[in-house]
Amino acid sequence: MSTIYGVKFKRVDKEIKQIKEKIQRIIDNKRLSHTLSVEKTAVELAKLYGADEKKVRIAALLHDCAKNLPQKELLKIARKEKIKIDKYFENNAHLLHGPIGALIAKRNFKIKDKEILEAIKNHTTGRPNMSLIEEIIYLADHIEPNRNYKHVKAIRSTAKKNIHKTIALVSTKMLEYLLRKKREIYPSSIETRNYYLRKSGLMEAKKDKH
Repeated sequence: MSTIYGVKFKRVDKEIKQIKEKIQRIIDNKRLSHTLSVEKTAVELAKLYGADEKKVRIAALLHDCAKNLPQKELLKIARKEKIKIDKYFENNAHLLHGPIGALIAKRNFKIKDKEILEAIKNHTTGRPNMSLIEEIIYLADHIEPNRNYKHVKAIRSTAKKNIHKTIALVSTKMLEYLLRKKREIYPSSIETRNYYLRKSGLMEAKKDKH
C-alpha cells in the first residue's frame, strides 16, 4: 500500500497488470471470471502457507491461457512442439491445455520461472510431490468460488488448515466424478491422489486379517 495526501492506494504491479490486460484478449468471459477467481483463491492460500504471492498470481492468471484452443489445435501444437502424447491425450486432448499453456506462458508472456511454468503445466492432473506453488494452483483451480459440487464448502474450510489433506480430498472427488461419468483417468491423477493420501495421513492402515 502507498499513501498520497492521506489516501491509501494499492500498488499495482506492472507485470501483473500487463498479464491481465493480455490474458483477457485470448480467453472468453466465462474463462476470465474463473481465472480471476482462481487468482483470488490462490493469493489467499499463498498468504496462509507462505508462498510467493507474485509467482502464485502469475501462475493463476496464466493457468488456463490455452483453454479456449480447439482440441485439434492443441494436438497440432503438441506434435509440432514434440510434447509427449500418449493414447490418453489423443482421446482427451483438452488436458493438453496445461502443458501448452506453460509453453504459451514461456513464449508469449516471457515467463522464465520454472515453478510458475510447472504450476501451469500440472494444474489439471497434478503430480506427486508438487511444489507449494503447484499445490496452490492445483487446489485453487478446484475450490475457487465459482465451483459448485458436493462438499466443496467443507473442502474450502479444510484448505485453510491442511493443504495436503485438501489435495487428497479434491483429487479423490475428481476420480469419483470421472468414474461416475465412465471416463478415462490419467495415471498422474491417480498417482497424485495416492501420494497426497499418504502424505496427509488420511490413508487407513491396512488391517491384518490373521
